[in-house]
Parts: sequence; structure tokens; C-alpha cells
Amino acid sequence: MQAQKALGVHGDDIAPTAKGQAASRKILGGLSGVAVGIAELRNALGTGHGKATSVPLSARHAHLAIGSASTFCRFLLETLRDRRTAANS
Repeated sequence: MQAQKALGVHGDDIAPTAKGQAASRKILGGLSGVAVGIAELRNALGTGHGKATSVPLSARHAHLAIGSASTFCRFLLETLRDRRTAANS
């Protein structure tokens, strides 16, 4: 959420009068939920926090987590690139 806030792409940053505001807020909120969900999945099934073993994740669930994280990260990085390009123009 901090990265979204820093880039101005958090749902709270969209003007209430902006066209497509409600849909944009839902999508951006979903992106925040992806990050939280992946962290929760890692905590529940992974070896973090000193756990010696992990619980296997099905391939389809792994693909869902990876694909969602990839989309979220690409969006943030492309936003950062676009902001830097605009600032240097």
C-alpha cells in the first residue's frame, strides 16, 4: 500500500468525480489485496517465521499467486517509469 500511495495510484487518490472512479478504486483495492493475500499465504504455508516445513501449494494456486504478483509489480514499475519520464520531459 505504501508503494501505491507514493506513486499516487491508491484507490483513495482517485478524485470522486473522475470518470470510472468506482471501477478504478475496485481494481486498485484488488491489487492491494493481492499483496496482502500473498503475504498471508506465505505465512500460512511457507517456511517463514522459523517453520521447518512448508505445505505444498497446488500448481494452479502457485500460478495464481505468481501471475497476480507479476501484474501488480509490473503496474507499479510502469507507473514509476512513466512518472520519471514525464518529470524528465
